[in-house]
Amino acid sequence: MQSLKFIFVFLIIFCSLLKAQSYYQVSVSPALYKSKDNKGFNIDGVGINAAVSRAITERLSLSFSVGYFDFLKNDDYGNIREFVPSPFTPSLREEYDYLIPFRLAGKYFVGNKNFNPYLTVEWAINYLSRDIYSYSNYITRKLNDKAFHPSFGIGMGALLNISENFSADVMFVGHFGKIINQFVLFQAGISYYL
Repeated sequence: MQSLKFIFVFLIIFCSLLKAQSYYQVSVSPALYKSKDNKGFNIDGVGINAAVSRAITERLSLSFSVGYFDFLKNDDYGNIREFVPSPFTPSLREEYDYLIPFRLAGKYFVGNKNFNPYLTVEWAINYLSRDIYSYSNYITRKLNDKAFHPSFGIGMGALLNISENFSADVMFVGHFGKIINQFVLFQAGISYYL
């Protein structure tokens, strides 16, 4: 019984010290999305990303983020594509609607408190919505494809302290996946320390 009390007291002290050494950070960042799909076409979008991070050590933190990206629907950006071999053979048209990435990341910081560059490794589940139109013998069929696609990313960024509780956060991350072959996110925003 005495050893259980000791373990219980030790766990309470250890957890309180761990909490005292760690902090939470909340950030909101507008972001630009640039991608190539598995057919080699460019896909561009704009969106916003919100994240919650927790410092594990002085140099290492874990974060979870969710975003929303809307694709620019303009032929100039390549988000609407048509494949029309002839009027009597099936053709295909794809339009990307939106992407919601759920990202889990680890960040390793290499700087000091005022200017703190970092390296990041991420794993994401991307919820992608796109419309697929097929044309065959002058008949159009529309299919709305919504599915989850995993991706893995690596990148770098930096935190620049503005005040005791606020910092500017700039990050560049490249992701690799199967359906969305590769995409790059560039985001810049504000972080608040809780």
